[in-house]
This record gives sequence, C-alpha cells and structure tokens, in this order.
Amino acid sequence: MWEVQTTRYKPMRALLAEQARRFGDKPYMVSIDQDEKALSYRDLWRLGNRMAHFFAARGLKPNDRVLMLSENSVEFIAVFLGVQRAGGTIATANVEMNRAHIAEIVAAIDPVLVLVQEGLGLEELRDPESQTEWMALGEWREEGGSTGFFAALEEHSDQDEIAEICAPEDIAVIFYTSGTEAKPKGVMQAHSAVWPNFDASADCIELREDDRMVDCRSYT
Repeated sequence: MWEVQTTRYKPMRALLAEQARRFGDKPYMVSIDQDEKALSYRDLWRLGNRMAHFFAARGLKPNDRVLMLSENSVEFIAVFLGVQRAGGTIATANVEMNRAHIAEIVAAIDPVLVLVQEGLGLEELRDPESQTEWMALGEWREEGGSTGFFAALEEHSDQDEIAEICAPEDIAVIFYTSGTEAKPKGVMQAHSAVWPNFDASADCIELREDDRMVDCRSYT
C-alpha cells in the first residue's frame, strides 16, 4: 500500500544549499554525451546563486518565464534548477518536435528570455517583431571562460545572497508534451510540488546516496 506523501515545501534555494553542504564536490550529474563532463553539487549551488544575481539585476518577477530550447546537457540541468532557485518559471520544449509546434510554444509561453542551444537552427523561429530577448545557451566551463549565457553569469557573484522571489503557489516549471501524436500540451508545476515530487520519486525506486542512475530519455 502506498504511503501518503507528506513532505513539506522546500524552496529550491534551500535544497541546493543543503545538498552543496552535504555532498560538496560529489558529482550531481555526469554527461556521457559531453565526454563525461561533470557537474558537482557545489557547482550547481554556485551556478544557481549566479543565476539569482543575474535575474535579480534584470528585475525577474514571480511567474516570469524563461524558455529553454536545448538538447540534454549539463547546461540544461543547471538552468532548469537555477531558474527555479531564483524563483522564476522555467519552461522547456522538446527541440526535436515539429518546428511549427515550437513556434507556437514560444508565442504561448511569452517568455522574458529564451535560451537557445546554438547549432540547431532554432534561432530562425524568433519573431522579428517580438521584444523578447534570445540568448545563446553557451557552454559552462568550471575553470572559467564559459560562453553564451554562462559567460554572462561569470560577471555575477556565486554567493547565496539573493532570496528566491517566489511563493509556494507560484509556477516553477512548464513542461510540454512531445507532440509526436498530438499537438503539444503544457503542464504546470508549482514550486510547492517540486521537492515532494523529487522526494517521492526517490522513495519509489528506493534510491540511495551511493546509487548511480543512467538516464537516456529527453529531459523535456
């Protein structure tokens, strides 16, 4: 019999800080497709703090949306969690879906910023009349010299000085279905649901601290 999930709300800011203290330089993720590029728990926390400073300087408000058009990568995960740490809403779409669907999603999301992976030809979907900023996602480099969005982050502090701007009921994530069989549909998840969902998923598969998990699916 399944137990009722009663985990209390835990902001992404607190979650990343707690995991960084606990696990430090232990890899959070290793990307096989990126020559085993690793992202540690401490890296994730620092990048999240940089994003909080970056978005605070731009006046990000609760429920403001950042759309990410990218394949699976270390950079994808860092942005996915970092936008939530800042208190905004991260929206993702499968970049392999029909281009017409992606254009519709961009219009429906009405993001304050679009982060786009270079080399996929997605920049052509930008509406020349739109005021929304598009920025290359770029590449994160631990030693410095990052590119794109991650180069912009290097101009900001990695210290945990910026509080998240969201309330538990604000929207944390907008996921879109793949659109393989029907028109893609957006599914929203509140900030209050993020940690309980993570926690329940780990409990369901009995995931432990020393376990490793291979994930081959698209994150979007």
